[in-house]
Amino acid sequence: MNSHLQLVAQEEQQTSNYVPTLSMTSGEAKNLIQELDHLKQDALRKGIDYDKIPSTPKPTLLKPGAERLLQCFGFGHKVSEVRHIEDWEKGFFHYVYKVTIVKTYPTYELTVAECEGSCNSKESKYAYRWVKKWEVERMGLNINELQKKKDKYRINNDDIYSQVNTLQKMAIKRALVGATLQATGTSEFFTQDVEDMPQFQQQREQPTPQQQQQNFQSTLEDKLKRGRSAIAIEAETNKKLTKEERKAILKAEIHKDSLTDLDIHELKTIYEYFNKHTSEELKEIAKAHMAQPEPAPVIDADYTDVTEQKADSHAPITDTELEDIFAPSQGGEM
Repeated sequence: MNSHLQLVAQEEQQTSNYVPTLSMTSGEAKNLIQELDHLKQDALRKGIDYDKIPSTPKPTLLKPGAERLLQCFGFGHKVSEVRHIEDWEKGFFHYVYKVTIVKTYPTYELTVAECEGSCNSKESKYAYRWVKKWEVERMGLNINELQKKKDKYRINNDDIYSQVNTLQKMAIKRALVGATLQATGTSEFFTQDVEDMPQFQQQREQPTPQQQQQNFQSTLEDKLKRGRSAIAIEAETNKKLTKEERKAILKAEIHKDSLTDLDIHELKTIYEYFNKHTSEELKEIAKAHMAQPEPAPVIDADYTDVTEQKADSHAPITDTELEDIFAPSQGGEM
């Protein structure tokens, strides 16, 4: 018993006499900071490993960057669940995970840093979603009671159950980034959780010029498809025209045989034409044009292709205008 008390007393004496000392010189510390700066510049990629928004003082470290930093330092990490709440009846989910950064040696393992991260379904990015006006009306909601952002409205997320795995991964990611910043001493260069801010998400969603071109082409093709579908339904289903009658009207009004040959502005023109005439009127118009002989082609020696000029002479049709012209829910093939 006395020997035990003596041992405790010795430990207390050793603890009280401990004075923190530097483990490196000021020159070594300066070199370390320079190496970290070079690591950021040479090994980490902006937009992939880290990113930045103008209103924040430092870039935010992303999950790929955290993993890359750990590799560069020779660290590993372990993930463990701390606690969770899962209320499947009320749709509330809360997860807390801990990430432990370790340095493994042949005979032992050293814990370098630990950090907890949490995520729950009440966070605004999971509790709500943004939808178009027509979807709000379809759901029978009062549009005046909803928060609006540009042309979208915020409604409660009624499908939170499908995001349970996302919530878990987000909690782990937050813990991983926090622990990595501690273990590598890179908090001077990076921050975290900024990527969860709405303005950061909006910036990351801004496409590159190449993506803008791809998105434009994809959007244009989608608009053309929806426009052709709307015209086919209007002409053949609503106005009871045959394909031959529809073709005759197209040739008379647009001077083209097929809907697939029409650009977005021509589709708008012919849709409005079909819409403003009755079925009987359209059938009479088609009959009159079908009775006329096919005109001989005229070749003009001074002819120049003005297709590009024609396309440029029109103002672009927005998604909102397109939804007003062509019903978005209509389908069908040409």
